[in-house]
Amino acid sequence: MLIPPTFDYFGDTVSIICLIVVIFYSSFCWINKYIPINYGKQLKSFFNFNLGKMSWFFFEVPNLIIAGWFMTQYTDNLVNYVMLLPFIIHYINRSIIYPMTLQNNTKPIPIEVCLFATSFTTCNSYLQAKSILSVQESKFSDLFKWNVLLGYLIFIFGMYINIKSDRYLQSLKKNLSTANSKTGEKKNYVIPREGFFVYVSQANYFGEIVEWVGFAILQTHSQMPWLFAISTLSILSSRALESHKWYQQTFKEYPKERKAVIPFIL
Repeated sequence: MLIPPTFDYFGDTVSIICLIVVIFYSSFCWINKYIPINYGKQLKSFFNFNLGKMSWFFFEVPNLIIAGWFMTQYTDNLVNYVMLLPFIIHYINRSIIYPMTLQNNTKPIPIEVCLFATSFTTCNSYLQAKSILSVQESKFSDLFKWNVLLGYLIFIFGMYINIKSDRYLQSLKKNLSTANSKTGEKKNYVIPREGFFVYVSQANYFGEIVEWVGFAILQTHSQMPWLFAISTLSILSSRALESHKWYQQTFKEYPKERKAVIPFIL
């Protein structure tokens, strides 16, 4: 049965604290124009210190560590492992594979952003892993329910968009760096024009949003993935709108029909 997006998981004090932190960050991101904590194109840092491209590893790896720890605590129901598998796959890519593909001249993430992101991923992974792996009612037959199969298909589709879009952006930066070295120019950005970038300014964000919606749909007993999907939509939409505005202000020829993060909608 598909669980509706309600939030009644208050199993312990730690879960309540984690829930508050996740909801806080999901809301706080919308006031960042008053308290600017940004990276990439809108890089602004309060401190003159950063961890370089490996900051991605440091603030994403808590997802794997915490999920791995809970897997050692709940070993009696392997079906729950299958429910958590998309979460594990995504963060193997994001915390290990993705940082290794970044160029050395990739803009760093400020230390304060890294710390905020680490607190979010730590709390969110606690909620996701515990709520999924502690379920006692999961049965092997659950794996063949329509929402599980549909959720996996949506997740795979979203991850494909996310990874393909990331790789395309990296290729643009590499090609631009090569062109700059030949011409002596110092252009840092160009307009993305392939894949889902035809529809939105942040196709990589759109892919990740789709991933976590699929992850939420495939759950049969846990409700916390719905919180994750909504949080991702909130945080990435806020960031995408800022990026979209930057593109429009920077490039006069920027496609007017292109949306920020959700094709044809937002």
